[in-house]
Amino acid sequence: MLRQHLSFTSNEVVARLKKDWAADIKAYDDGHVHMLMFADALADGIARQFPTKFKRTTASAQSH
Repeated sequence: MLRQHLSFTSNEVVARLKKDWAADIKAYDDGHVHMLMFADALADGIARQFPTKFKRTTASAQSH
C-alpha cells in the first residue's frame, strides 16, 4: 500500500511540474482517497492485534 501511495504522490509532483493542473488535482484526489483506505487498513490491523482493547461497533461489525 505504501508503494502505491508513493506512486500517487510521484504522479502529483510530475503533473505539478508540468503545470498540468487537471492531472495534479486528480493525482491529489487519488492519493487522498488511497490514504484514507490505508489508514483504515492500519487501524483494522491494530484493532485485530489487540482485540481486548477495542470494541466493535454495529457498523464495523457488519462490514467485516
